[in-house]
Amino acid sequence: MRKAAILTLFVALTTASQFSDAWVQKHNAYRSKYGLNPVTWDDNGANLAQKWADKCVFQHGGADGYGQNIWMSSGGGGCSLDDVKNSVDGWTLGEEKSWTCGKDMWGDGCKGGWANCGHLTQVLWQSTTKIGCACGSTCKLVVCNYNPPGNWMGQQPFPASMCSNNNGNNNGNNTNNNSRKGPYGMIEDKIDRAGNDINGGQTTASSSEDCQAKCYQRSDCNAWAFDICGSTCWFKTGQPGTSSNGCRSSGIITASRSSCNSTVGSSLSSSGTSTITSQDGRGVTSPDCNYRLTVESDGNIVIRGSGRVSWSTKSSGQGPNRLVMQSDGNLVGYGTNKVLWASGTYRRGQAPFVVSLDNNGKLTLKDSTGAVTWTN
Repeated sequence: MRKAAILTLFVALTTASQFSDAWVQKHNAYRSKYGLNPVTWDDNGANLAQKWADKCVFQHGGADGYGQNIWMSSGGGGCSLDDVKNSVDGWTLGEEKSWTCGKDMWGDGCKGGWANCGHLTQVLWQSTTKIGCACGSTCKLVVCNYNPPGNWMGQQPFPASMCSNNNGNNNGNNTNNNSRKGPYGMIEDKIDRAGNDINGGQTTASSSEDCQAKCYQRSDCNAWAFDICGSTCWFKTGQPGTSSNGCRSSGIITASRSSCNSTVGSSLSSSGTSTITSQDGRGVTSPDCNYRLTVESDGNIVIRGSGRVSWSTKSSGQGPNRLVMQSDGNLVGYGTNKVLWASGTYRRGQAPFVVSLDNNGKLTLKDSTGAVTWTN
């Protein structure tokens, strides 16, 4: 029960951007081994993935022209960052033994047939430039959609000449063979960083990623170490030296401490910043950065948190779009010369009006007296 409670808390404290960043970073870490171009995030692909993942049925579907990988684990209630890692590792490291780089993937390049390495080749497909992933809201079904899709019959993921790019050490980017990318920097498995402990800087964590995330959330924490044989997480200053330890993982925080990047804050106001659009990439983010309201490129307006879509206007396919907190009290989503969605609060209450996103993912519209005129 204690472990489950810790995991539930960890999932709740993980921001939507941390999930998308983790999926992108995990894919790019593996693609970099072969000198392939990095992929970026695809909001539309993620929305489609969310719709399919929420069905909690372990089969392909709902990809709408995208390539697709799926992965499922036991348990319910959504995913943690460990599930992000495990899903991509399953598609890549789990299929490496069946794949021979440079050989025909439709022939002897995949032992036992293409299905035994098709997830890996999709991750490595050279022409794929974007991914959009999601996890089921009530299950651990991970769906990743790929654009453009890979695994075209008769084609290979990349030219055989690029196989020589893989030197077994991520092109030399890692300081040791046990390093892997985490959301906020490299995670060094079986490596300790002793010393430089922050006074009172010790807590418990459910995983290496959890410990790293907790260090990231402290402005005074530059490095961390985690007891993988227990649950202790240490926060550290500077860059302590490394040593081998089978019960430790550790790392240095290298990510910028700005988990609310490209945001207008936690609210829109009819008397201030009143608009976000699909073009400017900005969003409204809860004060703790766990939830984010954005206008998608396909016209949908969504709130994401804990790696899933928690609310949307269901206006996809009608973009581009913008969301406006109007001076008449109405919160309106506009497409091209037409209204796609509205809160229905025209002239309800006294101006000015503010719509804000709280730490529970609740969007609330209030007038100048503080009276609530609408919530999602």
